[in-house]
Amino acid sequence: MRKEILRLQNVSMSSDSGSGLRDICLYLYAGESLGVVGPQYSGKSRLLDVIDGSRRAEKGKFFFRGASFAAGSWKGAENIRRVRKTSALVEYRTVLENIFVIKKKQIGRNLIRWKNLRKQAVLCLEEFDIPISPEKRVYELSYVEHHMVELLKDYLSGAELILMDVVTAKYTAADYVSLYRVIRKMQDKGVAFIISGYRMDDLQRLTDRCLFMVKGQAVKIVENIRRRQIDETRVYLSNSSSAASGNEFAYGRKEESNRISPQITRRVDFQAEGKWSFQIAPGEIAVFIDPFRQYERDFVRALQGGGIFRIDGKEVNKVGRKKEVYLADFLNDKKVLENLTLGDNLWFPNHSAVYTLGLLNPFKYNAVKRLFLEQYQGDERFRFQWKHLSYAEQMAVYLERLKLQKWKLLFCMNVDAVLNSEQEEMIKIQLRKMAESRRSVCVCTSAFMQFADIADSFFMVTEEKGFCKYTYRELCAYFGI
Repeated sequence: MRKEILRLQNVSMSSDSGSGLRDICLYLYAGESLGVVGPQYSGKSRLLDVIDGSRRAEKGKFFFRGASFAAGSWKGAENIRRVRKTSALVEYRTVLENIFVIKKKQIGRNLIRWKNLRKQAVLCLEEFDIPISPEKRVYELSYVEHHMVELLKDYLSGAELILMDVVTAKYTAADYVSLYRVIRKMQDKGVAFIISGYRMDDLQRLTDRCLFMVKGQAVKIVENIRRRQIDETRVYLSNSSSAASGNEFAYGRKEESNRISPQITRRVDFQAEGKWSFQIAPGEIAVFIDPFRQYERDFVRALQGGGIFRIDGKEVNKVGRKKEVYLADFLNDKKVLENLTLGDNLWFPNHSAVYTLGLLNPFKYNAVKRLFLEQYQGDERFRFQWKHLSYAEQMAVYLERLKLQKWKLLFCMNVDAVLNSEQEEMIKIQLRKMAESRRSVCVCTSAFMQFADIADSFFMVTEEKGFCKYTYRELCAYFGI
């Protein structure tokens, strides 16, 4: 008889914007994998937040390993672990140290029997078909290898349910094969998985069933045996009886362009006298459209000066804004300092991050340089011969330096002035990476179509509405596109 490990019964959760989880029902057996699929910000991550206890549900019941919990008393469990898009491993330690040593203070060559642990690590890696040396440092691992090591670490720490939050977005076909072997072996040992993602074609490679979510609701559960008979778009567009409101689900560019604000309460809020007032969620790329370059400087002065500025609900004064808000002028900022080395150029605005008690941390310093160069490996345009850098290479260094600095809101000016065919893809990729670290990015541009493929929301000043948020379709109608 199959053993049920988790059940959610009519779990609901509201948010400040009035949108949250609504009457979620699901069940999961030991050794089973469930996919949670839906458009971005449809409630997938929020559902995992509720399951692991990092957020509280308001209604419903949880059943875990036979025990019943009311929504208000559910705080997750020790044997529920989560793998996020951003790796939780310590990059400058080895795979061995990451697997067996949890706390930094435990890392001591004289106190731990490293020889015995290494033998155990080799056996575990072989058992789960993970072809990685335990002596390899984490910063040398590929994206999927990070996740395989995290899964092994969670398994060895006693995990019975592992949540994977949209980690599959960057996988290649070979990555899916490698990860599937690891997941299947752990399922054979009774470990259950919930894996969230955007596309059913990706999740069906790893899961037994898929739960479709739209606007915080569970619309349909599909067994993998029927996956080829399901049209995802029709599921999202259907007028499902499971929807409490009975409204049709709109799935398209309009929803994508305005998809973050209803779901996330942690955000950047800014209110100033006159026209300036906006909200940006963590991880959001907002495009501020200024067709005639009339308002950009006014907007910057408002950010630097008056008004009420809050980050995560806490008001930030003018001094604090200099740390939390970074203004990047892509046209006029100096991209590199030629009298410094490449590593120093990457770190000089944030040098304290690589120094401890005045001593340089060589692992961290060199790892960042190595990871930076690996991003452009194989691209003949990027050779990084110092003091002979092309403009594209200088821009790459500048973008990496921005990424390493500690800010919560990045305001990018004059981006379209440097956007050519050689640099467009690179700039967009790096801006998206910055947003993936749960920071907010605002791009000021005169032509919104240039950034429509990476934008999560659009803002524009008009005489009729003032400074307002627009969807992609509304902008196309406004400009007659």
